[in-house]
Amino acid sequence: NRVVVPVLPEHFAVPNTALSPVSVNEGQDDAAVAQVRRRKSMVAMLDQSFDLPNNSGITGDNADAPLVRFALRGMNESHASQHTNPCRAHERAIRQLRNLTSKSDENRRLILAEKTVPLILQSLRQYSTSDELHEQGCRLLSELVRGDDDGKREIISHGGLSFLVGSLNDETTPKVAVAVLSTLGILVEGSPEMQAMVAEFGGIGDALTMLGHNEVVVQTEALFLIEHLVSENAKNKDRLTDLDGTTRILHVLETLPHNEELAAQGTRAISALVEGNLRICDQLGCMGAVEIVVQVMEANSKAPVVLHEGCRALRFLAFSDENRFRMGEKFAILSAVKAIVEMQRSPDYVMTGLLCLSNATFDLSPNIYVAGISGGVDATVCIMKLYPQHPDLLEAGCRVLRNLSDWIATACEQLILDTLETVVQSMDSHFGTLGIQEHGLCMFVNLLQRGVHLVVDTRVELLADRCIEAYDEDDTVRSAALELHHLLQQARYEESQSKAGIGKLFSGTRLSMRGLIPGFGSPGDNGQ
Repeated sequence: NRVVVPVLPEHFAVPNTALSPVSVNEGQDDAAVAQVRRRKSMVAMLDQSFDLPNNSGITGDNADAPLVRFALRGMNESHASQHTNPCRAHERAIRQLRNLTSKSDENRRLILAEKTVPLILQSLRQYSTSDELHEQGCRLLSELVRGDDDGKREIISHGGLSFLVGSLNDETTPKVAVAVLSTLGILVEGSPEMQAMVAEFGGIGDALTMLGHNEVVVQTEALFLIEHLVSENAKNKDRLTDLDGTTRILHVLETLPHNEELAAQGTRAISALVEGNLRICDQLGCMGAVEIVVQVMEANSKAPVVLHEGCRALRFLAFSDENRFRMGEKFAILSAVKAIVEMQRSPDYVMTGLLCLSNATFDLSPNIYVAGISGGVDATVCIMKLYPQHPDLLEAGCRVLRNLSDWIATACEQLILDTLETVVQSMDSHFGTLGIQEHGLCMFVNLLQRGVHLVVDTRVELLADRCIEAYDEDDTVRSAALELHHLLQQARYEESQSKAGIGKLFSGTRLSMRGLIPGFGSPGDNGQ
């Protein structure tokens, strides 16, 4: 039967000796043995009290406050001379605080309010040789301050950042390195202030050093820290490239492409580096980043997370004109199409794949042809049918089909009919989504200019007329709708004159595409 202490009252106190490990020699008498057993039973009972089942009825800070204060008192009192192993007492107290933190956000706030951060840092400094305490302490810090700016500032004020960065060196054990790298990554995530401070303390160089570790888990956590250090931080991106960090990241990915966790984290780091920075985008492309990402995706062809991150990296790499050429030559487009099919159960992942395919085929005829013969149109149409109630995904699909309209015009009749019907339904069902209307109208214009007979021309003309009325303030949509209306009228006239069932090839240039993915800009905008 399990013995549990449900609540410890404020006045309850256990002698320090109850938390001290006691060894039993063979010559001890029965009374001494009984005393040892009682002490061990008390220690086990206290440990169990912090690991209660979910239905125990002890939730919230009102019930757990005594437990928190008892654990903190154990850390404070363990410095006293009567403790034979104060390091172990600290480990136990920190582990108990982690259990309480995981139970509720109220407990997390209560533990922070009890000024726990300086106490944890003091323990880490005092018992720096204990791997177990170091790991548990770092984990507790990251769990306490995740998403809490006040908690992060408290770590800064007590010198926590410099201490954590300083604990990374060639002699750091893998267990401690993983905990410290993970904690630093969580601390700097979304915080420009902490990104800058960790970089000033040498955190970027230390993370790159950890990439050379022989343990894969350490390399993965180093990539995690690098991702969050450079994310939306131009200065840290420059610092990393100055330290030849791009070469090290690509080398790790190229060496271990089959490790799923490392592959996913490495491609995330590449995305963070190239997003919004065309210089690094071009630099990585020249160093073989496109080929390495494709290699990673092929090695993890059944891992949706890796495929998603790979498509995301290729999407940002495609903002470079040279990289788009490379994507056509290095089978990146084929990998993106295969990834879309493999990720079809997740609309978020598929969205990334469609955006990648759209960028890769932007205004580049060889890539359009490669995407067409690789099944890009078929895959996009199937995804749009699978998710008819996802306007963002449908917009991305219409953008891809607009880019591939040159190839669609030469496809078989059944694929053309399927594509037209899917786009018409998407435009009709989501008339209020401007992007769907724009890309759908432009695709129809491009197909008509290439002599494709629109068997759904009546419905298309109605959509064009509606867009002319509804989007009178958007020049792009209105212009495309007017052009489409004109081409449909011209097609009917020529058909009546020639009595033919297929419209003739009309003169005129292909309707140009305005840009790439909204929110990132075109290559000429320096990626902003």
